[in-house]
Amino acid sequence: MKLFQTLSAVAVVRAQVPDFTDLNALFASLTENLEVAPAAAGEAADPAVPVDAARYVVATTTTTTTVAPTAGQTTVQTVGEGCWKCDAMTFASCATAGQWQQCSPDQTAGDYGVCFLELRETNQLLTQLCTGCKSRNACYNLRRQNFVGSSGSNLSRFHDQCKPEWKLQRTNRRYGTQQSVCRTCFSMCPNDTDDATGKKCFGGLEIGTNNDVTDLTSADFFKYDVGMTTGSAQSYWTSQATTAVQSNMVLGIPLGINCPASNTQCSGEVDDLTNMVNWGGLYTDSESGKVQQGSRGKSDTVMGLYWAIQDQTKTWWELDHVVVQNIYQDTTAGDSLVARLNNAAEFTGLTDLL
Repeated sequence: MKLFQTLSAVAVVRAQVPDFTDLNALFASLTENLEVAPAAAGEAADPAVPVDAARYVVATTTTTTTVAPTAGQTTVQTVGEGCWKCDAMTFASCATAGQWQQCSPDQTAGDYGVCFLELRETNQLLTQLCTGCKSRNACYNLRRQNFVGSSGSNLSRFHDQCKPEWKLQRTNRRYGTQQSVCRTCFSMCPNDTDDATGKKCFGGLEIGTNNDVTDLTSADFFKYDVGMTTGSAQSYWTSQATTAVQSNMVLGIPLGINCPASNTQCSGEVDDLTNMVNWGGLYTDSESGKVQQGSRGKSDTVMGLYWAIQDQTKTWWELDHVVVQNIYQDTTAGDSLVARLNNAAEFTGLTDLL
């Protein structure tokens, strides 16, 4: 077992996801961000309120809070103040057409707490990528819908919304004609003063002085290594899917840490092809995200680590990524990366990770 594998970490999720026995409560939480107050008679609609308010809302100011856990739960610290926002059909267009937005700490817009990500795929190909601010409760409730169809004693994946493994998305297989819709939540990222490299934002997208850096040089892109172990054996991949991730650049969810070459324990784990954590480099790089040196383009002092999201495992999509990110980024006991890696191993119950 390696550091960034997540095959036994479902306990992370179970501690954070509420149990919905009341369907009315579930429906209310799912529609939490949908209500937009109508304009009063004679007034024009507010242009500041986006049409897709169900997914995104613009907000202001900064806050850091801690959610008190109940018995048996892990403390979840709310950090950061915003998210990269995009609704795109490619990773490149997410970087060029997206923007950084502040989430609203006073919840007037109902979007403060986490960054959410929704990945839609059909036949192993990306059809829509959405990310942005969302309230913690609404995001966690949506994430819980990923695998409702196969919950309990029902082992069939047919009714699952999320079918992330590409072997399930082949057209000649049982689920191949269905669209896969997977959702997860991760920590908000700081402003550019606290995180000038952008390594804590989705795709490493730098915020920039005016929060408007939208070009291919701002993101931490990577390609899949031809030998990297993913949710499905590559023999299940179509040629189009193979090209999409091995010949084109993709973006990922940040761990929020760097992995200097001098730390051989950390760099050895990322190098390992049996996990799906990658170094983020330049859009023009020719090497994969498993290669730190060479033509990766960025130095190890600014090169962040990112989870790949396509052909991930079901277990990975069940993880509470906010909790895992908090552990990796926690420097309260000193800025020892090795100590944080050990904490992550202890938290997930995988003592043989290192």
